Amino acid sequence: MTRVHTLEFAVELFPAWDGATVAGPDDRPTQLTWDLIRSAGQHMRELAVFQIKGSLARMNLRDIVKQVPFTSLKKLQVVRAGEIESGPACVEPKDYQTASFKALDISETRASPDAIAQLIQWPKELVCFSLHRSPIDGADLPMLHSWLSGHRDTLRTIEIGSFFAEGASAETLFNAADFPNLETLLLSRWVMGSVNGHQTRKFLRWSPDHADLLLGPKLHTFTWSFEEEILYGLKWSGFNDQEESWLRGLMKEAVARKSALRKIRVEFSPRMASAEPMEYPWDRMDCLREQFEPYGLTLEYNDPPLTKSEWQAMFDGSFDAFDTPSDDSWIDEWNIMIH
Repeated sequence: MTRVHTLEFAVELFPAWDGATVAGPDDRPTQLTWDLIRSAGQHMRELAVFQIKGSLARMNLRDIVKQVPFTSLKKLQVVRAGEIESGPACVEPKDYQTASFKALDISETRASPDAIAQLIQWPKELVCFSLHRSPIDGADLPMLHSWLSGHRDTLRTIEIGSFFAEGASAETLFNAADFPNLETLLLSRWVMGSVNGHQTRKFLRWSPDHADLLLGPKLHTFTWSFEEEILYGLKWSGFNDQEESWLRGLMKEAVARKSALRKIRVEFSPRMASAEPMEYPWDRMDCLREQFEPYGLTLEYNDPPLTKSEWQAMFDGSFDAFDTPSDDSWIDEWNIMIH
């Protein structure tokens, strides 16, 4: 596994490093930061993974692009780097399809749609793409599809977490089937569905058209992520009848079409304090797993913080937190809830 190191001293002393991280200062990057990046590009000839971290909206994406001269780079990670002001292009058109890296990982980065589109067009070919928790005003799933379509024949992994698509419609799903070699797809629940009235949660209704868009010819693993509902916190009710119905529809179509899909992973870890007496979400997931496992379609999901009997005891007054073998980390949340 490739290691990632922090460059805190002369990089020319370690030319054989295959990974590096440059963390930006709390304020805007200093000249020393850029000198360090250029030095890494000059001396670390075998550098394969490079991660740049900066304070949100302080390290400009255009500056990052100018300072990444690595000819051996295989993966570029951009974390908390901002591009909020208008100005020159992040990547010039003349530099499109020139970068060597094949994996692009963007997270917690405030970027304009143009900046993300230009970063995607920068490498010669893209095999892995990941976007998480990055505000992109006006972006939606069809727009992401159009940006990635230039690498449609080479992409094997796509991860689309919550990217705060403010002002954009999320009624149309990502067209994963348009990528003939795509093998794994992660899609956030919170970029799917439509908003009804003043509700903050997006309503999701299953349609066979969704299978047309998601079930690509080589897609064998689909991850449905609930992990990034950070505005309101993930609640136990986050996986209810509409999520169960949608997931059952996808699984039924995958079996009926004899698709390549073999595994679905549900990333669902709600806050302990949001537990309610109405229903136990893992009953729904257990039911789906038992229904489709005989057909060769596996459903995996996070272990619940409490067993069903422990959950029931919470609301009948017989629950004793100190008799629970679960991780103690949730006890503080429980105390907050009951007080």
